[in-house]
Amino acid sequence: MARKKMVFLVSEKNSCRSIIAQAYLLKHGFDHFDCQSFGLKPDRIHYLVQEVLQERGFNSTFYFSKGFDMVKHQPVDIVIHFIPRFRLIYQKFRRSPVYPMELRRSNGINNYRV
Repeated sequence: MARKKMVFLVSEKNSCRSIIAQAYLLKHGFDHFDCQSFGLKPDRIHYLVQEVLQERGFNSTFYFSKGFDMVKHQPVDIVIHFIPRFRLIYQKFRRSPVYPMELRRSNGINNYRV
């Protein structure tokens, strides 16, 4: 069996879109992907997101807002970002001595913008 790809979902506050995307990717892509979401300025999850996740059968207590510090030691294969200012986070990745990854911004192979 092939190794699962690790996907990072990056957003501004990690309070809405990236949390929902993480829930659906873990549910529907479980065989192929592991996934973490984080925000540049983490904030609490919006109360409506918790409500929507519960209505759709997700355990909303599993999801919480995280910052880069909580995921920086994990290897990553794919980064999906929900923010137009992605260069800020790209620079943060590049400066991190413990982060062995290269993001390709121009050709879109491992870097997707939603």
